[in-house]
Amino acid sequence: MEISTKFALERKWLLLVLGVVLTMAVFQWGIAPAFRYEEALRGKIAAMHRILGELTVLEKRFQEMARAQVALGRQISPPTFQLLSYIQENTDRLGIKPYIKSMRPTTKDIAPTHREDSVNLALSKVPLATLVPYLHYLDTGLDSVWIAQAACHPDSVEGMDLELVISAIVEKPLTEPTRQQDKKRNRATGKHS
Repeated sequence: MEISTKFALERKWLLLVLGVVLTMAVFQWGIAPAFRYEEALRGKIAAMHRILGELTVLEKRFQEMARAQVALGRQISPPTFQLLSYIQENTDRLGIKPYIKSMRPTTKDIAPTHREDSVNLALSKVPLATLVPYLHYLDTGLDSVWIAQAACHPDSVEGMDLELVISAIVEKPLTEPTRQQDKKRNRATGKHS
């Protein structure tokens, strides 16, 4: 009898150990991942609610700015206008300067009397709350300045990465030959200057 009770006791201990191991395995690979997934999902939902709240605030702000905007056609800037200086001044004033990666000005003649000045502006990790007023100002600040091209790359942690091409049409200063050509043209057409 001693052997059978000893064997039964060992069997009970073996079943108990197997039960504990099986319980730990079910918890480790079944229950714990479900809790981790639920916790991660709750974190993602909270982050999305935070972003949604920020976007609704920005939407209201943008609508207020849009209501205040006066719709005018594009105008031509005077020959003394410097687009790069204008952009640098406003990046300082509107808080964009710390986010600038690069600024490259270009000029292209589009007619004998006009040129198009452009600035390629690369911004990195700009918060939306700073970016929206700056873009609105660029688009509505001067009628002769506009955003010709924009490429946004969202950075979910730190804001937006943005590539902008900002343009302005500028009147070229009249040179002496051009003034003489204008006078000849005006005489030929009967106009007096």
